[in-house]
Amino acid sequence: MAWLYVVGFIVGSVHAVSGTAAQIVLTQVVARERLVEARQERAGHVGR
Repeated sequence: MAWLYVVGFIVGSVHAVSGTAAQIVLTQVVARERLVEARQERAGHVGR
């Protein structure tokens, strides 16, 4: 049962770090004028 906690912790940590890293990279790659739109597209909230 302890391994389930360890796996859950590892998966949660990777998910948190990868999400933060993706936001940082997004701000460096996308122009400032399109940043809000790019974040919405990444989140799956495309409103056109």
